[in-house]
Order: sequence, then C-alpha cells, then structure tokens
Amino acid sequence: MTYLLIGYAQTESEDYDITWTMPHCVLTLKLIALSFDIWDGQKMKNGESLSENSKKTALTNPPTFFELIGFVYFPACFLVGPIFSFRRYIDFVSDKFPIDKEAPMLERQALKRFIQGMIYLIAFQVGISVFSMNYMLSDEFYNTSIIYRHFYSGLWAHFALYKYISCWLLTEASCIRFGLSYNGTKKTEYGEVTRWDGCNNIKLMRFEGATKFQHYIDSFNCNTNHFAAEYIYKRLKFLGNRNLSQFFTLVFLALWHGTRSGYYMTFFNEFIIIYMEKELEGILSKSDYYHKLWASPAKYLLYGILKTYTIVFMGWSLIPFDLKVFSKWWQIYASLYFSGFILFLPWALVYKPVLLKVMKMLPPHVQ
Repeated sequence: MTYLLIGYAQTESEDYDITWTMPHCVLTLKLIALSFDIWDGQKMKNGESLSENSKKTALTNPPTFFELIGFVYFPACFLVGPIFSFRRYIDFVSDKFPIDKEAPMLERQALKRFIQGMIYLIAFQVGISVFSMNYMLSDEFYNTSIIYRHFYSGLWAHFALYKYISCWLLTEASCIRFGLSYNGTKKTEYGEVTRWDGCNNIKLMRFEGATKFQHYIDSFNCNTNHFAAEYIYKRLKFLGNRNLSQFFTLVFLALWHGTRSGYYMTFFNEFIIIYMEKELEGILSKSDYYHKLWASPAKYLLYGILKTYTIVFMGWSLIPFDLKVFSKWWQIYASLYFSGFILFLPWALVYKPVLLKVMKMLPPHVQ
C-alpha cells in the first residue's frame, strides 16, 4: 500500500491514467486479504472463534512462493480484477472444481458473459460520444437549464460506469472459462444447477434497476465491496460505531484509488447519501402509508421518481472521481448549484427533525 501511494504521487496526472499502478492496486488488495486470511488461520489453530465468512477463507498454512506467484499473476484478472481469495485459487489448482464434468455449461456461461461484456463496451463507446465531460466543463454547458445539466451529468455517469462493467464482464468470462468461478450448486425446479458466479463483480439487473444508492453498492464492484466489508469494515468493530467504521472504510478506499481530492469527495458523497437513505427508509417504513403506497398502482410513479433520483445524483457523486482535480469538479458542482450538498448534507440537522414531527402525526405501520 505504501509503495502504491508513492507510485500515485509520482505518476498521477489530471487525466485517467493507465500505468503500472492499476494492476498494483489490485495486487495490494489481494495481499492485504491474504495477510488477514493467514492471521485468521492462526486464530483457528489457537481455537479462537471466527465468522462464517472468515472460516471460508482462513489459511492454516501460508502459501509457498510459487503458489503466491500463481495467485498474484493469475492471467484472467491480475490487471483489473476481480480479486478472489487464495482459498479459491488453491481449490481451483487442486482440481476441487468440477470443470471437466461441467465443461458445456461452463462454456455457455463464459460465452454469455463475454457477449454481455462486448455489448456494454459498445454502449460505453456510444455513450461517451454523446455525453462528454469536456462539454460539461464548457461555457455552453453552463448556459443550458439547470434541469438539463442535472440529467446530462447523470446520464454521463451512467455510461461512464459501463467502462468498468465491460471490463469486469470480460474478465469474468475468462474466469468462468478457466473454471475459477465455481460457486457450488443451487436447487431449481429443474433440479440442481452448478453455479459459475464465484468471480461475479457486477449484478446487472440490480444495477440497471437501482432505485437507491445501496442498490449500486450491492451490485457494482462486488468483490471490492466484499473485501472492504470483510477486511476493513468488520475489522474496525473495536471502534464501537458503525458510522465510524463505514467512514474509515471509505477513507481507505479513497486512499487506495489515489491522492487526488476527487476520490475523497466521491466517497464522502457515498457516506452522506447512504447515511441519509438508511435513516430515511427506516423512518418511512414505520408508517402504514409507506407500505400502502408501494402496494398501490402509484408504486410505478414512485419507481420512476426514485430511478430518476439515482441516475441524476450518481452523476453528482461521480463527477469528482472522473475529474480528480478540485478546480475542475468544483466548477461543475457550481454549475449544478451544489444541489447534492443541499439535499444530503443538512439531513441530520434540518430534514430529519421535520420528518420525525410529520411522522408522529401519522398512524404507525401495523406489523
């Protein structure tokens, strides 16, 4: 991690950089996870209790040098991920996965992911030709209506994310074809089906149908999110505060991406948005009106409003990540009249107390 940060300091520019730091940041997470897995393995030897997820990845014996090299430089995903546990790699090379037996299914699943990856790659190329960051930095963009600017930035962000989705789908296709993605079996109405989604890094339907930012987190960059939850967030349990644990987890992820201010602004946005969404949903779900609304035809209108909200403010959140430099992303935030700050920052001090007073006047939800 230290070497990675030195690399960022030496190579980072104002543009999207394709340098050695990209595969090195993947390597950093792999080695951090491996270190914790070895540590957990020593705990198991000493009879200490572990979570169910930690038991699945704990290593009672450290890897040999050649096992480590094979794990780090596995050809399908050492450049852009997804990351996977050393236990998965060892099970793969030890022939514990039914690769030969399930070869036809494996090939179909790999081809399906490959085709999806190519579709998203084409959609990304088309999208960035229509929605341009250079245009968003121009005076012409500033002279359009405020509503147009919000929708434009939201659609730009949606297509910008296709760049990552296409890479993950194509690398997942490779992982499936190798046989690394074996994930057990599941029962269906047609019998047991072998699952090849162990290296899945994007849940397409959840991503495209997102109506809140938690859906984006659940569906996007799944393996990195799993890493952050298991190896950072849960290891901060000693802080005794979930919000603090989440905050420091996001600080780590921002630092892992680079040293530019845009990364920290993006993850700060995630923190305040998720904080508001969780509290807001928790308050609203106590009212019977909330559940009746989702059970009525009005749910389609509500879905449309929430879908628009997620697309528009994903643009707000992602702008600093792409531009990185303070002067650039602040310029676009000014053109959007700092709407995200107005919506999310005052939640705890302004909006929440007002909403609680309103909710007290409504009948509670009957369980």
